[in-house]
Amino acid sequence: MSTEVNTIPIVNLGQLGLGVSEEPREEEWLRVAKELKGAFCGVGFVYLDNHGIPSTLVEKVFGSAAKFFSLDKEIKTKYRKKSFGSVEGYVEMDQEQLDDKTDKLFEIRESFYLKYMETGIFPVEEVPELKSHMTALYDACLQLIPRLLTAMSLALDLERDFFTLNHQKLQTMSSCNSSTMRLNYYPPVPPNTPEKSIRCGTHTDYGTITLLFQDSMGGLQVQDVSGSWVEARPIPGTILVNAGDLLQIWTSGKFVATVSTI
Repeated sequence: MSTEVNTIPIVNLGQLGLGVSEEPREEEWLRVAKELKGAFCGVGFVYLDNHGIPSTLVEKVFGSAAKFFSLDKEIKTKYRKKSFGSVEGYVEMDQEQLDDKTDKLFEIRESFYLKYMETGIFPVEEVPELKSHMTALYDACLQLIPRLLTAMSLALDLERDFFTLNHQKLQTMSSCNSSTMRLNYYPPVPPNTPEKSIRCGTHTDYGTITLLFQDSMGGLQVQDVSGSWVEARPIPGTILVNAGDLLQIWTSGKFVATVSTI
């Protein structure tokens, strides 16, 4: 059974997690499907436990990301996104505004977008290990995501391969697929920060699902079905997953793309 922390369910993937030697039994697929459905039809977020992606790998990614974001601004901007429509590169503070429904807010956040693991933009001179760590995490996610997509199909009483067949380009992260990996860094609040400042504006994610690996700092809030803001506190060893706009449209609103902010 799933449990709840602040209305966000925890789903134990059990036999669906990576590294399990036995093939998942059908009842396991149906259990996870039912629990994912409850989460995505409700708050739109879910913690995944026993997913099989090593915590040591996630910590390596956090460590190499921290090295990059600690570099001097002049170095980081060498890897700046080339244009608004670019899918890779570094984004400085206040260069993105996720909340377009309110007055302009100063967003105290830096990001680094990655898409093409083999040929992408990486700071190989300054943080050479970032590429190998991100590639390993990317490969692990590519193993896990089809299992989630299959469970989501079963949750909606569709053919079990419905979502996986409609996400075939995910395996190559090709230009035909808009999926990306993004590192986010929330630095200390700088002096003389504008009064209207925020870490990350209120928004919904635009894709099918987002896999969020949290550090221990926390700060993420999501808006539950009653309109109240709920703390999505980090739970060690879990992945926080949420439904995006595309999934909400795809399911005619049955699965909810929840508003979140930091």
